[in-house]
Amino acid sequence: PASRPSPGCPALVGLAHALRAHGMAAAATDGGGDGAPVAQKRSSVEQGHDEAPGKHRLSEGEAEMLKEQGRVQLTLGAGSRPRYVTVVRLPGGALSAFDSVCFHAGGPLGLGDIEEVGDERRHCVRCPWHDYFIDLETGKKWHRALVLEEGSGNLVPGGWKSSSNSMQRIHSVEERPGSSILVQLRLEGACESDWWAHRGEC
Repeated sequence: PASRPSPGCPALVGLAHALRAHGMAAAATDGGGDGAPVAQKRSSVEQGHDEAPGKHRLSEGEAEMLKEQGRVQLTLGAGSRPRYVTVVRLPGGALSAFDSVCFHAGGPLGLGDIEEVGDERRHCVRCPWHDYFIDLETGKKWHRALVLEEGSGNLVPGGWKSSSNSMQRIHSVEERPGSSILVQLRLEGACESDWWAHRGEC
């Protein structure tokens, strides 16, 4: 929608789009003799760990980064609309995968800290830009509204509440025997983060 904010300098964003378009055009006409785009041919070499559209098996390098840093940033899907996805290791050892760009204003959600929120101690990622808490199981936003304190009349944080709908898309991630990790995009229905999920400038 035109009313959505667009982060970054417009001139730089335009330049990024132009460079991306130039690269796509070159890829579409680069040789090979069989008429298939070079980007498609390269997928079996550069992205040989992609098992099917929307499914990605972490390479050795990606798995090592996840092991060492507790998270890894992925670019899933070929063509002009790749999707940016973050995989994190949660306290306790479970894995979670989610759209890297925050639904709210295009912030770097994939770089956010993992925190426990609410009485149920839900695992959430906290957006570095506006401190939005995103539930890493449901994709819902958690917040504490200000309430009027009896007696003092001061505004104080109330109890934790979540949005009624999922705001950030959460994807499936499976750790298989032998340390193989498989990410499967979950794209059912509409989700707020879809608008940002393909934006490389974010």
